[in-house]
Amino acid sequence: MTLLGAGASADAGYPMGGAFLPALREQSRKDEWESELRSFSDAHLDELERLLRDVGQLTLPPRLTEPVEGQLFSGGSLVYRTERGVSFATTLIERRTSGSEARLSPVYLEDFFAFWDSVYQPPFSEIWSDRLRKLHHTDLQTRRHLLREMRDRAVWVVYDLLDPSRCQDAGYLIPLLRLPGPKPGTPVVCTLNFDLTVERAAREGDILVSDGFRPATDLSPPSSWHGSFLQAWNDLTETFEFYVGFQPLSDIHTELLKIHGSLGWFRIEEGSADVGWSEILRDNVRVSTFRHSPDEMLSGKPIQNFSGKNGFVCKSGRQLTGKMGQVWFRPDMVFARSRKLTPTGPMPASLRRFSERLAAARHLVAVGYGWRDSHINDVIFEQVARGLEVVNVSNMPVPNGLVELLVNKFPTTHRKVLHQFLCLGGGAKKAILSGAAITPLGGESAFSIHALSSDPSLLQPFGLGRWVEQRSEVHRAG
Repeated sequence: MTLLGAGASADAGYPMGGAFLPALREQSRKDEWESELRSFSDAHLDELERLLRDVGQLTLPPRLTEPVEGQLFSGGSLVYRTERGVSFATTLIERRTSGSEARLSPVYLEDFFAFWDSVYQPPFSEIWSDRLRKLHHTDLQTRRHLLREMRDRAVWVVYDLLDPSRCQDAGYLIPLLRLPGPKPGTPVVCTLNFDLTVERAAREGDILVSDGFRPATDLSPPSSWHGSFLQAWNDLTETFEFYVGFQPLSDIHTELLKIHGSLGWFRIEEGSADVGWSEILRDNVRVSTFRHSPDEMLSGKPIQNFSGKNGFVCKSGRQLTGKMGQVWFRPDMVFARSRKLTPTGPMPASLRRFSERLAAARHLVAVGYGWRDSHINDVIFEQVARGLEVVNVSNMPVPNGLVELLVNKFPTTHRKVLHQFLCLGGGAKKAILSGAAITPLGGESAFSIHALSSDPSLLQPFGLGRWVEQRSEVHRAG
C-alpha cells in the first residue's frame, strides 16, 4: 500500500507549501484586486509572516497561560495567547518532552488557512495588531466579506500553483500504482495532495482508477429542495461526476484515496456565509460532493476553468454561480489543520478506508510524507504496533524528527519498532526510477521497488533500527 505526501509531487515541479505566500502576494498586487482588498490582504500576510518569524525565538512547549480551546494543531502549529497577542509555535512533530528547541518550518498552505479560520475571529479581535484593528474595526460585516473574498482568491492561487501544464509528468509514480495491495491484492494509493499527479500517471500507464466518484444522473436531490433548486440539481448531475462511495475492490483497478480533497472537487452545502465565526456554526451542512472529470482537467485547458471562479457551465447551457440563495458550491479541499477532520463527505470515508486497507497490509510505502499530520500518524502507528513495516522514501535518508516521533509514540517498544522502518533517501524520482537510494548510513545501495511486498530483507541497509544502533555504538565508543 502506498501513501503519497507533498514530496512525491515535488520532483515533477509541483511547488511545496513555501511557494504559497509569495504567490498570493504577487497575485494581490495585480490590477484586478481592488485597493481595499489589497491593503487588507497585505496586512494579514504581514501579520502571519511576523508570527511565523517569532517561532524561531520560542521553546516548546510554551507555557499555556490561556489555552485557546480547539487550536492545537498536532504535528503542525500551536496557537496560543501571549502578553503580546497570538503566537504560532510550529512543532513539526508531536512533542511530549519539554525544552525542545523550536524550529522554523516552511509556510505550508495549511498554516495560512488555519490562521484565517482560527485566529481572525471575534474572540481574538481585542488582541489584533494596531494595523489590523484599523481595518474596518467598527464594520464587522465588511471585514467578514473581505476575509471571505481573500480566502476565495487564495484558493484560485492554489489552482495556478498546481496547474498540471506548468509541471512535468510524474510518470515515475507509475510503479507505485501497480504495487500489490492488501487482500485481495488490488493496489491502493492514498494521497494527501490536491494535485492531479496520480490521475495523470494512471492515464499514462493505462491504469484504471477507482476513487468513489462516478456519473450519477440517477441521484435523488435532497427532499427539501424545490423549484429552481431542483433544476440546478438536474443540471449538476447531468454535467458532473458525484461522490457515491467506494465500491468493492476490483483486480483491474487501482484504488485512489484523496483524503484531503482535490482540485476540481466541489461541495454543495447549505447554511450561513459566516462559517467559522461562531462555535455554533462550525461548518455548513454538506448536501453532496461533485467534481470535474480528471480526464477533462488533464485535457490541456487552463486549470482556472475548473476552479469555480467563474461558476459552472452545465450541459443544458445554464450557468450556475457559486451561490444560489443559501446554497453554496465551494472548492472541496481541506486546508487548515484545525479542519482536516471535517466530519462529512469523502474525507472521513477515505480516512476510514485507508485505515481498513492498512489493517490488511503488510507494508506501507510512504513517499514524500513529512509525518506532520497527527490524524494520519495515528492510523499508521496503530498498525505499526501490530507489525506493519514502513518504507519511507524522501530526500533525506532519515527524515528530520522521525526517530524522535517514534520514540515518543513508542516509549517502551521503540527499539523493536525502529526495525520496522526502512528509510530511502535521494528523492522519489531517483529512488523509484533508478532502483538506488541513499541509505541512512550515507552510502548508496540498490533495491527493487517490487521486492517490498515479497522480500523486505533485501532492504536491510536502509533499516532505521540499524542506523540508530550504529550511532549508539559510536557514541559509546567516543
